Amino acid sequence: MKFNDKIEFMGKDFLLENEAARRLYHEHASIMPICDYHSHLDPGEIANNTQFDNLTQLWLKGITINGVQCAAQASLNSV
Repeated sequence: MKFNDKIEFMGKDFLLENEAARRLYHEHASIMPICDYHSHLDPGEIANNTQFDNLTQLWLKGITINGVQCAAQASLNSV
């Protein structure tokens, strides 16, 4: 991507290269909630604002690899 001197660095139009992009972002996308679909948390825990004891518990909560619970998570459960 070529740097555009006319757009303020990190300003409201940063990375919006043309009028269509600016219009779509400012009229539609900017008012939408941010959804992070790459989360290992149960949606119910997010909706219920579940409080975790520490950051590690939050990061490792529910991580599975090929259906096998993460070893670090298993050790948290045994404490």
